[in-house]
Amino acid sequence: MIYKLGLHYIIPVIRTQLSHNRYYFCILLLLLSITRSSAQCSYTLNDILDKVMCNSPEYRLQKIQSEIDHRTYEINMASLLPSVSMAFSGPSYSKTISPVSQADGSIKYLEVDNLQGNLSLNANVPLEWTGGQFSLNSNLSIYRNNRDDNLLTSYSLNYYHLSYNQPLDFFSVNKWNRRIIKANRTKAELEQTESLFELKYNTLQLFFEIVAKKTEIVQLAHQTESLQKLYELSKAAYAAGKMLETDLESMAIKIASIANQTEGNKEELNKLFELLNMETGLCFTTSGTNFIYPDFPVFTINTELALSQMNDKIENLYKVQLLSQERATSQLKRKRWGSASLSMGIGMSASANDFKRLSESKITDYNASLNFSFPITGWVSQKKEYENAKLNYEKLVISKQKYMDSQKIELLNLISTIRLNRKTYDYLLNQKQLLQKEENVKRNLFQSQRIIFNELEEVMDRQIQNEQNIIQTIANVYLNTCEIEKMTATDFFLVRK
Repeated sequence: MIYKLGLHYIIPVIRTQLSHNRYYFCILLLLLSITRSSAQCSYTLNDILDKVMCNSPEYRLQKIQSEIDHRTYEINMASLLPSVSMAFSGPSYSKTISPVSQADGSIKYLEVDNLQGNLSLNANVPLEWTGGQFSLNSNLSIYRNNRDDNLLTSYSLNYYHLSYNQPLDFFSVNKWNRRIIKANRTKAELEQTESLFELKYNTLQLFFEIVAKKTEIVQLAHQTESLQKLYELSKAAYAAGKMLETDLESMAIKIASIANQTEGNKEELNKLFELLNMETGLCFTTSGTNFIYPDFPVFTINTELALSQMNDKIENLYKVQLLSQERATSQLKRKRWGSASLSMGIGMSASANDFKRLSESKITDYNASLNFSFPITGWVSQKKEYENAKLNYEKLVISKQKYMDSQKIELLNLISTIRLNRKTYDYLLNQKQLLQKEENVKRNLFQSQRIIFNELEEVMDRQIQNEQNIIQTIANVYLNTCEIEKMTATDFFLVRK
């Protein structure tokens, strides 16, 4: 068909006709649009990964989750900061009418009006390094009473009251909370990174499955074209009595089998593209997309650095649990022996019936107290709780080390497998050349009727399988590298071309 021709064939012909007929201009536009629409868009592996990291639903979900986690972290950290609050109540008004018996036996109704209001300012400053807390309070109260037209007004002003409370065990809840909040944020970031590496792994898998399936379809098409030519030559040889009928029939069956296999591959390819589009949020099509066959990747793996990065990741994943258990153990240890705290304060207050005279009635007060609390019962249960807390902490430490050891073995196996894949890849490339030579030899032997068709068919099948093995070997390197990236929460191992 004409639209399959290149533009360098079409344009010169049409250009010479433009002066004769204006309709050729419309034909030119039509041919340009057909040629453009029939072209395929080519993508490298890096192109696909870049698009996935910008368009996939999973990436957008993780981006939103990252923003949520960041705001949660800021909220939690803000809860540890000094707090200042202002409270205002009132004006609160109440009125009562009470019957009062008089001396002459009559009843008089007495009206009482009450109006009151309160304004207070409070500030609390926790000290993380001691576990103590400074508090500053200020308060103004107004009370107005109108009883039978006798107005009484009183003002009460607490200029300030500064106090400090210090637990004598010096256990700081805020210090532990701050460490746990930071560890939680690091853990959330690592979990999001793991999700993105899983997305990358799934994308790599689908990419190489599509490449393998497309490569097989192309190889089958070449085989079909080659076999059809050989079939035509064989029919002439059969007519001349130089070809066995069984070979001719086997060749026809093989051509039909390839056609069926190709149709099945195309259906599987469509399903793979649907999965890729669902995973990535993109709109790739089977006919309009060409994935470029990747070469064997160039990679650099520093084993010691990889192990160090992996251990750091595991430490951070377990840090929240370890800190929480350590805090609980420390609290239970102090709880066994009771509690003691020292409180000290100084304040200034005043009260008067006239607001202007408040300054004349200032009173300064000081206070200090030492509080002790000892449990009388429950010693045995508290001791058991403390011992269980210590055992749970030891259990977490052992679990962390066990997981670290198993991950180390897996990491070393992945690195070893990647290095072996290089040798496998070189072997398969050499095998590819040998199979091509073997096919040429057996094709000539078949045409001279020195071997049957099944022997030639077997070599052709091995060529397709060898090409699939090459693609799978390359895929294994990328997939294993992605596993290492996930285990170490880094992506510097693979130096992609």
